[in-house]
Amino acid sequence: MTRNNQITVENYQLIFNYLLSCKNWHEFEIRTLANSIFLANFEVAKVLAKQFEKKSKKLNFKNYIDKVILFFNNLAELALRKGEYLLALTYAKNAQKMAHDNNKIYYLLIANVLANLSNLTLDATDNTYLQEIDKNIAIFRTLSYPEVADSLQNLVELVLSHKYVN
Repeated sequence: MTRNNQITVENYQLIFNYLLSCKNWHEFEIRTLANSIFLANFEVAKVLAKQFEKKSKKLNFKNYIDKVILFFNNLAELALRKGEYLLALTYAKNAQKMAHDNNKIYYLLIANVLANLSNLTLDATDNTYLQEIDKNIAIFRTLSYPEVADSLQNLVELVLSHKYVN
């Protein structure tokens, strides 16, 4: 799936075609979807998100919940990058609820950043959203996850620069 150490989105289209036509998703489909949704065309990603609930059943494979939360976090990030802030908030809230209910703090912190960033883009007058974003990113730095913190900080800067430029 790579050329010159670069992921090529074109190669993933076959996977998304498969997922769109597959009647029932099982472990392979859910793992594939969670790990590659950010490569999908945004319209395809939205369709796959709607199909997720219909086509997947709660399965009993290792890290199932992690993959589902990752899926919703990746969808939220994709929606933020596309300027679909209300949809991003919906996806982030799904991730928050699942992470909270399953005691997945790592994914919850990410979902918190995504939800607060979505809220901030929808209501820039409330500075508590930015404070919450900063607090959650700082936790990643404190826990020695600097790459995750940097990635989230870059996303925040990208989304806010596009929000106020447009």
